Formats: sequence, structure tokens, C-alpha cells
Amino acid sequence: MRLHPILWTALLAGSPAANAAAISITQSTALLDSSTFTEGTPYYLAFQMTSAGNGDNDALLSNFQFDTGFAWTQSVFDPVSGLFAVGPDPLDTTGIGQLNATLALQVTAGNAYSLYSQLITAGTTFSFDVALSANYTPPNAPDAFLFQIYDANFTTLLYEQTLPISAPEPMSFLLVGLALVLARARRARSTPAPTL
Repeated sequence: MRLHPILWTALLAGSPAANAAAISITQSTALLDSSTFTEGTPYYLAFQMTSAGNGDNDALLSNFQFDTGFAWTQSVFDPVSGLFAVGPDPLDTTGIGQLNATLALQVTAGNAYSLYSQLITAGTTFSFDVALSANYTPPNAPDAFLFQIYDANFTTLLYEQTLPISAPEPMSFLLVGLALVLARARRARSTPAPTL
């Protein structure tokens, strides 16, 4: 089910981003079939969110870079499932190939799996940024974001990278709190006392 990008902006605004990563594939990236990521070769990219019942979680992907490659026009036969939104123009058939493209995936209690896929022709590199929300309740298994590369027929898995959703480190809350206290104390010292 495609959702409007404005709705995704509202959803992501309420989700604490605890995990962020830059994912990059180059011609030296070894694939599972013992080949390497090869310029000029068509591949299917699959972006997935899976839920283990930790509540709502989101993945926001941006900064898609194809180098000398390109994204094919989105087809009705490209596998998609669950809650996702492609922007900035959801009607642009180039999907993640459009200028300033974003992709948002979401899992919820009622939607435990989301998938977006698109065929590309590889350039010398392919990269993107991903930011994940942090709704995690131990001891449950964490929700996860998966990035996969398949052959052009979407039958053979060639590459997989998994980023589990995890809660922010407890020390990060302490450090943020300490920074706020110190900033307030510094401001109090630098403010002159009112004259009567």
C-alpha cells in the first residue's frame, strides 16, 4: 500500500532515529555467487522492513547515487508489499531514480512486513543513506531493515545487508541531558544581572 509522502513525514517526525548508516556497493563488492558488482549489469534491488512485534518502526532512505548507472521505470510486476512511500513525487515512475528520491518503509502491529523493489542497471557504484527509528522493547527480537541485491530475474540472491533496529544507548540520554544542563548553566553565567 502506497502512502502519501506528507503522511510519512508526519509518521517519521514522531519516531526517534537511533540508527543511521550509509550503504555503498562498488565494483569490488563480492556477491554471493562469487562474482562482483559489475557496471552495466541489471540487478533487482530489494528494500525490506521486518517486524518481530516491537511496535511501529520506520526506515527512511535517501541520497540514492547511481554513478554511471540508472533505475529502470517502475513496473507493475516489480514486487512490493506493505506500507511504503516513494518521493518526492509518488507518481514518478522512475521511483528511487528520480531527483532527490526518498523511500520510506514502515512496519506496524498490523503490518509486519514491507517491501519495495526496483530494477537498476549498475554503475561503478550504488549508494544510499538509511535512517531507522528506534522502537525496540527487549527481550523481543529486534525489527530489521534488509537491503538485498538479486539477479535481473529476481530469482538469485546476490547480496544481503541487515540493520537491526535497536534502542538508543542509555549513555546517549545521559550525555544529552548533561549537555542541556551545562548549556543552561553557561547561559545563566553569561547573562548579566538586572540592574535596579
